Order: sequence, then structure tokens, then C-alpha cells
Amino acid sequence: MDRMNEIIELLNKYSYEYYTLDKPTVDDAEYDRLMQELIRIESSHPEWVRDDSPTRKIGGEIISEFKKVTHAVPMMSLGNVFNEEEIILFDEATSALDNENQAKIKKAIDNLVKDHTIIIVAHRLSTIIDADIIYLIDDGQVVDEGTHKSLLRKNEIYKTLYENEE
Repeated sequence: MDRMNEIIELLNKYSYEYYTLDKPTVDDAEYDRLMQELIRIESSHPEWVRDDSPTRKIGGEIISEFKKVTHAVPMMSLGNVFNEEEIILFDEATSALDNENQAKIKKAIDNLVKDHTIIIVAHRLSTIIDADIIYLIDDGQVVDEGTHKSLLRKNEIYKTLYENEE
């Protein structure tokens, strides 16, 4: 329990320095390592979880000097990715394949998901229908996001692309 309390105090201090003072004293990798350690401790001992635990909140008090920024392309997080080996990028991996070989590649990708963050750039929507989140890009801009099912319901461009593929 002493280690858990030590980690909570450190993480709360680091969050204050980062969000309120805008003077971080620890790099992201160290913060993430401590957070993962805290998550493991709290998972093993849920009765120890404190109300002020960093696992119970997101971010911190933002200083008023920060200006609101709207990004042309939404900023996305690769939560809990700690090194390049955990990310795999497939850029049009199945575009030139027949259906049988596309199915083999998709099965291989499905097996990688448990240990990696997978980013797939695809025109063949059948490759990505099981993705946790799909970003629909039109003319270089993200125009919608969601699961395959939600995009079929709410976005005519996506629905037309999918129907034309069948």
C-alpha cells in the first residue's frame, strides 16, 4: 500500500506541474509507466483505491493562459502505446488482393490486435469493418467517425462506398 500511495502522490504532482504550471518535470514514458503500475496495484487490491487516485480522473486544472485551439484534423491518442513496436501500420495492405488472400490478411491482422495498436489505411471497407473506430476521410478532411455499423446508419458517403464494394 505504501508503493501505491507513493505513486499517487507522484502522479498527482506530475499532473499539477503539467496541467496547471505548464512546467512538466517528468517525460510521458515515465508518467505512463507509473500509471500502469498504479493500475496493476489497484486491480489487485480494489479496496485500496483512493478517491484522489489519478485512475479516477482525466487531466487536471488547466491554466487560464492556455488558448483554445481547433485542429484542422482532430488530435487522436494512441493510449497506452509505449514504443514503436506496439504500432503496426497497414497502408492499402489488401488493395491489390483477391478476396481469398484478403481474408487471409484480415485474419492475420485480427490476430495482431490483442498485442498491438493497428492503423489501417484502406479503400476496401471489408478490411476494416471490425475496427474499433473508423475515420472517414473525404478530400483530405476527417468528415465522420464511428464503428462500421454506426457509419452505415449515419453517413451516406460511407454507406454508398460499402454498398458499391459488395
